[in-house]
Amino acid sequence: MTRRLGMIISLVAVAFLLVSPAAAAPTVPLKIEKVAVQTYAALYVQKFAGNYGQREVLSAPGKVFLSITLLINPQWSENIKRFQVSGRQITLSIGGTKLNPVGAIKYPGVLETFIRSLYLRRPYRWPHTVRKESYNAVYLVPQGTASVVLHLGDTSIPIKVPARVQELPNQADGVKVAVLGAREVPSIKRLVRAGSQKLFSDITLPWSRILEVRIRFSILKPNQVTSPNSFNWTTNWFGVLYPGGAAAPCLGELGREGAIHNNVIHGRTITPGRPRVEELTMYFAAPAGVKSFKLLYLNQPVAQGSVGGAAATSPPKDAGAPPAAGPKKGGLLRRLLGR
Repeated sequence: MTRRLGMIISLVAVAFLLVSPAAAAPTVPLKIEKVAVQTYAALYVQKFAGNYGQREVLSAPGKVFLSITLLINPQWSENIKRFQVSGRQITLSIGGTKLNPVGAIKYPGVLETFIRSLYLRRPYRWPHTVRKESYNAVYLVPQGTASVVLHLGDTSIPIKVPARVQELPNQADGVKVAVLGAREVPSIKRLVRAGSQKLFSDITLPWSRILEVRIRFSILKPNQVTSPNSFNWTTNWFGVLYPGGAAAPCLGELGREGAIHNNVIHGRTITPGRPRVEELTMYFAAPAGVKSFKLLYLNQPVAQGSVGGAAATSPPKDAGAPPAAGPKKGGLLRRLLGR
């Protein structure tokens, strides 16, 4: 009995130390060097893997999305090595009302509907190395709101809300695409990992054709809001649009093994003023006898191609418009099957 009582007393003492203010980690002062604020009437909803052939737009009547991007320079010290705050504790106040974020913007105009926490660590070579961090949060505020206050830990930041509401951006802005050539192929290979073995399967489309398209993909500027030198993309963001309105997603990208990989995610570091240029080979389902097509990037036409030859390197005139509507009856599958 005495031993059990001693254990209980020890546990209570430990719990007291854990919640005691004296045991709490010191808070790092946050120097906010830049605040970028935009308002949107609507935002795209899009997963990183891409929702090919689908344009999903989110809006709320009577409200606007308020996007706030911070450039943070933590003021580290010998005793302060990390800082963490939950995304739900990064709140916005309008008068006496506090709002939680509804998500964050990683790519321009695209809302990711999960709440990001802020976690900072002191650089390994501090104080010789200074690392600034970017953080974005999006809030849904009543239309006509003039000012708000952002609360980030112990830091409060008054913010003036822009009266101008941003339009949805052209998601193909920042890239240039040229079709180098296109041809029909009877089949394509896919790498299959079976246990420790590398095997290759043959893919055919019994009711349609396979179109091989070689492209030159030029990255002109970064596409991440909180990572100013980064550009991420995936093969699922590409598609083709055929005459008459039929469209098809990318089946895969040719890899080093001479086989295709689908949903390949690429990450690149971009130097300002120096475009990053890559040549890629991709595959698409195609109707029999097709002679021409438009290449799509995030549902935006960015280049024109012809089967059996090279194509115009400049985007078509309607590069900023959504793809033409498909036939009213039958849909994509019927179109590709030629029925």
